[in-house]
Amino acid sequence: MIYEFRTYDLFPHNLPKYQEILTNSLAGGRLDHSDLFGYFYSEFGPSTGHSTFGHTKAWTNASPFATKPTGITGWPPPTGDLLADQSAEIYFPAPFNDSSITGARGPFYELRTYTYRTGEIPKVIDRWGKAIDERRKLSPFMVAGTQNLAI
Repeated sequence: MIYEFRTYDLFPHNLPKYQEILTNSLAGGRLDHSDLFGYFYSEFGPSTGHSTFGHTKAWTNASPFATKPTGITGWPPPTGDLLADQSAEIYFPAPFNDSSITGARGPFYELRTYTYRTGEIPKVIDRWGKAIDERRKLSPFMVAGTQNLAI
């Protein structure tokens, strides 16, 4: 299992149009191929944008849905003229993730990212693994992962 986190920065005032196009495109069958774990958007901050967070069984299953025609009606969505920038990041799950958790939480989510020195990730995963049960008692926990590459 891997997690793909895509971020799209939109030109100003395009969020409603983008959401309409995306909703119609998702209804065309995209979700039959892999789950969309989360959909987040912001109307404030450095730019108006949205992010999607999906999971798939293998790296080879992740990127084709965003990069080339798939035979799925309306996918990828025709939103290029609305986008100022986009990025995709791949995360590998921590061993203590609960694979039964879905994105059906919210309506608010907290997303945290950290940067560590080379070689520190195994120590961080070990410390989190020992503390995760206590952490889960405080509030819902969704996903933890490491990013070994970016596309």
